[in-house]
Amino acid sequence: MGIGRNMIFSFMQSKGIINKAHIPKQELVDAGYLRYEYKEMYKGKTSYKIRYVLLTISDAGLQWLKKLLEDSIAENKALVIS
Repeated sequence: MGIGRNMIFSFMQSKGIINKAHIPKQELVDAGYLRYEYKEMYKGKTSYKIRYVLLTISDAGLQWLKKLLEDSIAENKALVIS
């Protein structure tokens, strides 16, 4: 579709699909579209921990998101992110 990862995350945030911490709405997790888990990694010479959320999308979720993006583009003639 010619859209990058950052644009997709911005779109999902603007539509309320995920929050700023990339945690999806519970009903989308229950539907099996999106999954998330908390991860940690060590960084730097002092090995301090960085915690982050790993967001994954299922095949069904990918088709759902693709349709949502296509509908948004068709409505606005361009991808508009508020």
